[in-house]
Amino acid sequence: MQPRPSVVPLVAVLAMCLASAPGIAQEESHTGGAAEPSSASMKQASPPPPSTAQVVEVPNAKLQIAGAVAAAPPDLRDGARVLAYDAKGELVLAREGTNHLTCLADDPSKEGFHSACYQDGLEAYMARGRELRKQGVFGPDNLDRRHDEIKAGKLYIPRTPSTVYTLGGPDAKQDPATGEVTGGKMLYAIYIPFATPASTGLSTTPEMKGAPWIMRPGTPTAHIMVYPPQPDESKPEEEQSE
Repeated sequence: MQPRPSVVPLVAVLAMCLASAPGIAQEESHTGGAAEPSSASMKQASPPPPSTAQVVEVPNAKLQIAGAVAAAPPDLRDGARVLAYDAKGELVLAREGTNHLTCLADDPSKEGFHSACYQDGLEAYMARGRELRKQGVFGPDNLDRRHDEIKAGKLYIPRTPSTVYTLGGPDAKQDPATGEVTGGKMLYAIYIPFATPASTGLSTTPEMKGAPWIMRPGTPTAHIMVYPPQPDESKPEEEQSE
């Protein structure tokens, strides 16, 4: 019998991918693993300590839009609605959409690059997360508040599957001349409220790269996680080492 493959490297990669994805990971408190956030990750999800004020250069709208939609499947990019940052650092509507997807630009005040897109049915849920963060409610408290509001019928979340796409990581960067994003990792989450291992047939542990698993089973934000093969991982081993 072959030994069961270790999932530690995969979990570590996913944690980096989701550590600061705008509007998604920060709101969801994803850890990239199979369990709910640990006490250590909860501390990391708390608001950062005050820092000295500094001027942040905000990319132009065209560049932000290109980076935002890079998280989406190619055939959905042109029609996606885009939220990007204005000169004051506020998230604003940068482009109207013609399909069912909303994309969030990278936050220029944070290191690395992270963009994300989600199915429009999740807008109320995502917007509420952003609103609570502005009120100083972060991490697990933010998530718990929205869970309670969903259960109370005060906050809408689709009961049908809804997908979130994220692109980024500490090594990701965007070329300011071409808008191309390189060095990022893709990660998908398919929300199915109150889904469980029994209702989906999925494990709560990521067995290997590309295999789906379920996170937060039985909760209003239960979702299927998929870490797809990355472009640089599909190359022959000798080519990757060059």
